[in-house]
Amino acid sequence: MEDVFLGGFRRGELTALEWSDIDFENNTITIRKSLALTKNGQAVVKDPKTEESFRTVDMPLWYMEELKIYYREWIKEKLKLGDMWQGEDHQYVFHGGFGKPYYFTVPTEQWKRISKRHGLKQIRLHDLRHTAGTLLIEAGLAQGIDTDITLKAVQERLGHKDFKTTADIYTHVTKKASKALAEQLDKFDPKNFVNKSSITAK
Repeated sequence: MEDVFLGGFRRGELTALEWSDIDFENNTITIRKSLALTKNGQAVVKDPKTEESFRTVDMPLWYMEELKIYYREWIKEKLKLGDMWQGEDHQYVFHGGFGKPYYFTVPTEQWKRISKRHGLKQIRLHDLRHTAGTLLIEAGLAQGIDTDITLKAVQERLGHKDFKTTADIYTHVTKKASKALAEQLDKFDPKNFVNKSSITAK
């Protein structure tokens, strides 16, 4: 589930992900397709939701290092299975066993179990995308990065069709950050200086 949170990926984008989409040298993941359904054990792979959903996303170095470890284990498992491998020419990063693609609802079911096991608030798996967007915007604004630039970067990372979609979704975040920024100016309240001057004079 780290992928949804860190990369802001959609469920179908992750289940369709193959190792050819992973670039360990540049620490990126490229979204080229989406697994919308699974019929008779076969994945129904389509293009991503929108043209803007075709994207390459920069990922944290520590995460890519963990993914490398997982990749080595993945290769060992595939070699061990030999002729029992059922993934054909596909190399799904996350599969349901024997290389077969996950049934499209499995990630959601797994997320529910993980949340319950660890006593986490029950939210939709898709909402982790919004959590990713919110944290990125808050981080950008905290660093003094222009709001439009921050929102544009989040739009591209999440694969939203247009800027307005991103701006509308995260309006509450930018307003909250703007208010917090304004509150920082309270320290310049003249009354604070008057009080200090009075104390010094005494």
